[in-house]
Amino acid sequence: MKKVYLLLASVTLLLFSCKKDGKKPGSEQINVSLPDSTLFVNTVDPTSGGSAIYILNAATGKSLAKFTYPADASTTWSCPVAGNNLLYTLQTTKINAVDIHTGQLVWTDAVNNALTPILHQQTFFGVRKDNISSYEVYALDATRQSNDFLWKFGLSGAPIQINYYNELLYVFTDATHLTAMDAKTVSVKWSIAAASNISANALSDGILIAGNIIYNASSGVQIGTAGTVDIPLFYWPGTIVKSQLLYATPTVYYVKTGHYRPDVYGGYDFNQDFLSEVDLASGTEKQRSKFSDGYILVPNTNTITQRWNNKLIISQYHMQPAKFDGSYISDRYGSIPADLSAEPVFFETDFSGRSSAYFIAGNLMYYFKVFLPPTAINPFVPTTANQFLAIDLVTGKQQWANAKSFDDYKGWAMAACVYAGGKGYSPFMQ
Repeated sequence: MKKVYLLLASVTLLLFSCKKDGKKPGSEQINVSLPDSTLFVNTVDPTSGGSAIYILNAATGKSLAKFTYPADASTTWSCPVAGNNLLYTLQTTKINAVDIHTGQLVWTDAVNNALTPILHQQTFFGVRKDNISSYEVYALDATRQSNDFLWKFGLSGAPIQINYYNELLYVFTDATHLTAMDAKTVSVKWSIAAASNISANALSDGILIAGNIIYNASSGVQIGTAGTVDIPLFYWPGTIVKSQLLYATPTVYYVKTGHYRPDVYGGYDFNQDFLSEVDLASGTEKQRSKFSDGYILVPNTNTITQRWNNKLIISQYHMQPAKFDGSYISDRYGSIPADLSAEPVFFETDFSGRSSAYFIAGNLMYYFKVFLPPTAINPFVPTTANQFLAIDLVTGKQQWANAKSFDDYKGWAMAACVYAGGKGYSPFMQ
């Protein structure tokens, strides 16, 4: 599955309760007139080494302003999310509510988070570390200065992931164990102990996947099992065939079938992947398309990350030998029609850079790329400034690409959100 490169999924914090402080983010008084759609990008300020939020016109990529963060932020990152007419920054020990036009602090929650919180409408859902070994799932009012949590629920161990969907909060205690809780009453609705890792990629379609098992995400009930698809061998008898369930909806599922050409040494050298759309009720293949191919030393691997309207968003992982030592790894995004009526189209033509986790606002998809040296010799120090991209998902073309608005920053620590029409969009908003 798609790797997350924002390095924000798990943080170690210092405070043990929910309280307010009145620290101000600096003496600057910037007043930003926001366009219809605004992109807030948080990263490291190369000059000060501190944390800063860069403000761009989300439709054009034009730079508008920058909010600089105070020394007491105690970190070089913070993840911005927008909503309720506020810009929130999720920092190591804090959830700051910031004036979206000036960058001035409105209020602060100090929370000992174990995972990056999720904002859903007017509520933050998160997991905090209560003491050395105890953890609690919590809900926190995101609209005002709260005196306490809306609710807390004790956990027996440290969780690895939380998600929200359809008034349920999903807590992954490890890769194969999931508990679904009512987000309002905090009552446990159901639990899954799966034999394979559980994926929430299809959660927006109301589906959870574990291996080849398909679950209804609202009830936790198993609704199907994906079988192998009978495809004529691409090479000859003896072809190595591997099958993997990538995605599912309540009516169809998508299986990748890889055909690997065996070589004389007992391994394989070439591969050709196919993607099949299969009817969930009958198990009948509806459509098939070529999905990816490659030479064993230069493999391409495609996976499905979500469905958007009538398209599947895909991520391609590419690896080839480096110039001197090791491997040069890159990845890029693309899409394929959900009915598999055409082969994948990628948003970038070349293989360069590592792509970050993305998010979608309206018809646009936003993510950034980090460019590593082609030799792949450790340490992997970026040599080219990060580039932020906006992709029009209707056309599959770049709306804009910007590498100049972040003071020539080179590194992983970037996170972003879009604020449009009074609504926020972010990887940490569900």
